[in-house]
Amino acid sequence: MKTFDLILLSGSEQAKMLVMVLFSIALFVLVPLLFGKKPNEEISSKLEEDKKTKNNTNGKIRTDGYYISKYEALTEFNEIILIHFFIIFTKNGLVGLLEIEDYDEWRMNNSDEDIKELILESSKITEIKNPQISAKYKLKDGQIRMKFFDPDDYSNSDLENILNYDKWYGSIINNALVLSFDKAYFNDALQDYVVENQIKNLKFQFKQLN
Repeated sequence: MKTFDLILLSGSEQAKMLVMVLFSIALFVLVPLLFGKKPNEEISSKLEEDKKTKNNTNGKIRTDGYYISKYEALTEFNEIILIHFFIIFTKNGLVGLLEIEDYDEWRMNNSDEDIKELILESSKITEIKNPQISAKYKLKDGQIRMKFFDPDDYSNSDLENILNYDKWYGSIINNALVLSFDKAYFNDALQDYVVENQIKNLKFQFKQLN
């Protein structure tokens, strides 16, 4: 409504119109400010967080402890099971990964001293004997990659040309890891690899062993 039209209204009608205008201002301007971020602020915050993750070029791998994470998986019977992933790194560029189904039992049988001994012994290894749970890792600009495979799988008979493997990759953030997990296999019909994501952005906490 134009200002000229508003002047022609009676006093009571003008009062009603002003109340409606003030109510509209409160509804569409003040409420979003009081109860939440503006959409562009949320987007900016998310972009800034992603930028920090991607630009963490000075990330370092810790070898004086282990990384641990838990993941809720869904079975073929739609039952939820809790899986823990345990990762250690050695100074000679090797990584060991273990999938633990019963974490409480595993911790009962593996004290901090046992794990320290495991890390110490692993640091002496220079050859990968079991590529299902150990591998060489690649680290560049805070981004890490590692590939595991089953040497007994018929498709991996040529160790120079692995056709079926698991890939873990992601970022180092402070003392934590954020990793994704893919399964990859070579499709003869497509003559190319097919990659299926299994886990995305799983956070691993670091546990230092004194």
